Amino acid sequence: MSVTSALDSFFVTYQQCDDTLDGDNTNGVTVFDFSDVKDQILTGGYFPAGQQPIISFYENEANALEEKDRIVDVSNYRNTGSPNEQYIYIRVDSGLNNECIGFGPYIKLTVNKMPKVQIDELGVICTNDLPKTIGVNNANPMLTYKWKNQDDIDLGTGASIEINEEGVYSVVAIDEFLCESNPKTITIMASEKAALSIDAITVVDSYKNNTITINPALLGKGDYEYALGEVDSDYQDEPYFENITPGIYMLYVRDKNLCGIAQIEVSVLGFPKFFTPNNDGFNDYWNIKGLSKSRYSKATVSVFDRFGKLLKIFDDSDIGWDGSFKGRRVPSSDYWYVITLIDLNGEPKIVKGNFSLIRHKNE
Repeated sequence: MSVTSALDSFFVTYQQCDDTLDGDNTNGVTVFDFSDVKDQILTGGYFPAGQQPIISFYENEANALEEKDRIVDVSNYRNTGSPNEQYIYIRVDSGLNNECIGFGPYIKLTVNKMPKVQIDELGVICTNDLPKTIGVNNANPMLTYKWKNQDDIDLGTGASIEINEEGVYSVVAIDEFLCESNPKTITIMASEKAALSIDAITVVDSYKNNTITINPALLGKGDYEYALGEVDSDYQDEPYFENITPGIYMLYVRDKNLCGIAQIEVSVLGFPKFFTPNNDGFNDYWNIKGLSKSRYSKATVSVFDRFGKLLKIFDDSDIGWDGSFKGRRVPSSDYWYVITLIDLNGEPKIVKGNFSLIRHKNE
């Protein structure tokens, strides 16, 4: 078929965004509306008056030549047969003599791919370190972004935004053709450095098993782990320590979400079962172990012999008892103590027990 087309000077291009909803995948197919082409041709002066042009549209040249499978719905056309790019053939026949007076690929359909946006699905905001910046992982300066919170409020158009609270945040990327990516969301959970105080700690002092227990409910919103002694010690999930030697320790509570480490001094009281006052620099004095002003404001110790005779009174500022009474050494034997502990609220606590003074035969 040889056709001299009156439409050789006519050409129109349509661009649409891929409308695929399958994640970030695109198939190059979308909906086009080129229903205005007919009016452009009829009013464009391409045909002499009275020609009575009959305009029809086809997906390819073969169909246009054979006048089969004409595109009927030109306002809702999907380019499923030619993804990404397609030329639509226009055929114009004369209503006077059925002569073909226009024929050719005069419509170009272009599908613009959706931009892609990548973002972490989960994140943490430290309430003690605000605001927090969240952003896309594949930032592209050629794109703009549209952020919203869970209440559908616009938050910004950059590759990142600053937030001050937990919640669900969404973002879409927009390219130069105004094509939008499918939205991606990030769920932000709040965490915080532990609000560690003495009220959150329970210390049980006993000769058999000294323990420290931490109450996580009093620490805050974080996910915590615990260490005793050094800040770089091995941390454990259980808020409980047992079999602790009497002394003063530093207790560390670390937020697993990296919101910080809190610390507090903890005292574990102990009362030695014996001492050896021989001036060798070891166990020369008997005194309370692990007494801390963070737990008790004052302590008074009274030491008695087996007959109830008072041998020594001293307080927590003293070095302790050296095993003497009025300047004379007392013999090896068992001795008794009565200790009055005053807590931070001014409440007294009485502790009683006994210990041994040991001297070698030649002392």
